[in-house]
Amino acid sequence: MNQNYSIREKMIEAGDGSIFRKEAIANDIPPAAFARYVSTNNLVRIRRGVYAKNGAIDELFQLQRRYPRIVYSGMTALYILGLTDRIPNLIEFTIPKGSRVRKESVENNVIYHIENNVDLFDLGNVSAETMFRNSVTCFSKEKMVVEMIRKRDDYDSELFLKAVKIFLKEKDKDMEFLFKYARMRKVEEKVYRILEIMDYANLQGFAFHEGGKHPEGERHQRERRLL
Repeated sequence: MNQNYSIREKMIEAGDGSIFRKEAIANDIPPAAFARYVSTNNLVRIRRGVYAKNGAIDELFQLQRRYPRIVYSGMTALYILGLTDRIPNLIEFTIPKGSRVRKESVENNVIYHIENNVDLFDLGNVSAETMFRNSVTCFSKEKMVVEMIRKRDDYDSELFLKAVKIFLKEKDKDMEFLFKYARMRKVEEKVYRILEIMDYANLQGFAFHEGGKHPEGERHQRERRLL
């Protein structure tokens, strides 16, 4: 049997086609045979013991595979969730207090946040697909809207307004969870006011509702206050 074929059959591959030396050897592939396979197939070293075909590396999937507790947030989550079409310049994620990410093990294009409240960290995370169709964990749309409002200065006005508008048009949005999370973050009133300014029509039943839709001209005037 062709040795390369045998390696492909035995090798444990990640969803993006990367291969792990440690896992290959654990599947009875000799180190020398693995090295020849890497060389013959022109695989690129991603990091120590991990190789993949050039141009076929899903950085988000790889990073989460190495650090399962990370949850993609910020611009990275907005892009994964389809709330923006801007391709992020940085990979952004959040980790819970007590978890560690070795700085030397991540690229310079990575920024991460530490969440001190583990209960809040674990709340409202979803599985979503990267552009390579691999599953990763990120903030839900509802959680991202609250976080955008909570950290308003981190997002420019065009991106902020477009992302919130896209979210409000979603048919499967969970407004009850959105306000529950906002309440836990102590920004419920702020979230309500933003949605009210943007003329979201279904606020009945939620706290701070004062009723009535705003005339079109007034709505645009109120939106401009967010810019």
